[in-house]
Amino acid sequence: MTRLRPLFETVHLAALGVWVGALGMTAATAAVLFPEMRDLDPSLGAFGAYPGEHWVLAAGRVMARVFSVLDSVQIGCASLAAMTAFALFVSRANRRWLRLVLTLAPTAVLVWYLLMVALPMHADLTGYWDAARGGELELASGFRAAFDARHPVASRAMGLTLALALVALVVNGWRSAASGPAKKPAP
Repeated sequence: MTRLRPLFETVHLAALGVWVGALGMTAATAAVLFPEMRDLDPSLGAFGAYPGEHWVLAAGRVMARVFSVLDSVQIGCASLAAMTAFALFVSRANRRWLRLVLTLAPTAVLVWYLLMVALPMHADLTGYWDAARGGELELASGFRAAFDARHPVASRAMGLTLALALVALVVNGWRSAASGPAKKPAP
């Protein structure tokens, strides 16, 4: 296990780094996309019967795909980070509770977010799109209101996940760098 420690630490830090980067870029994409779509004020043929704002539909459709990719990246990165943290923890040479706790904290928030927030938001979003496609303004407005009501919770959960993953990355990176290269086992 001692020989694999540098590999596990590298994979651990890389997973945390990709996770943090993906969250940051998703937030930046949303911050750019929604105002840009509002300013463009598109009219969408697929939603021609909908008298509401089409820019919201356009930006929402694009961001739904971005969030889908983000969720896959987060699941992969959280899994890799948790597995490598656990592998490093169980090795005799590196029993660090801090690494394990710092890795499991954003993972726990992610799992909660995916199950308790993202799934209901996705249902609201698809209901909104279906109603808008059919030109049902009142029904679409109800789904949009439900989605909008969950949005602050989703933003806070993603912000917390980003902050916790960033802390894990910085602390674990600092500790890995401070510990120096792995010592070779005595023959």
